[in-house]
Amino acid sequence: MEKQSNDKGQLQLLENNSPAFAIQTCAQINKDLQGVSLAMVSLNDIKEPTILEHLMHQLLPILNELAEQSKLSQFIYLVDLNESDFKKSLQQEGFSELSYLVIKREAQKVYLKNKFSQHRTLD
Repeated sequence: MEKQSNDKGQLQLLENNSPAFAIQTCAQINKDLQGVSLAMVSLNDIKEPTILEHLMHQLLPILNELAEQSKLSQFIYLVDLNESDFKKSLQQEGFSELSYLVIKREAQKVYLKNKFSQHRTLD
């Protein structure tokens, strides 16, 4: 149960507590996308109610394109998404759940990177 609340905390940072965190998460998604695609996500012209929904909206067509090009598994490997979560999300209609899981994992990577970089500067 603690894992879920930690996930919500990271996504909360993405939403409203830290614009810098949202920018870093967007950059992390783009870094992993670079390995398989020229497509990118951005925080420009946000029309959806939340940053999470904005990123999901942008990521959906990219995931579809990667699937059509047989590069989706390669992207998921770069994101380091849990394989069982990936397989479960593929059973859903479309890639909505998968886009959410990708953003959540990328936010987690940014959170951990920031957390451990702070520890290094304190030592």
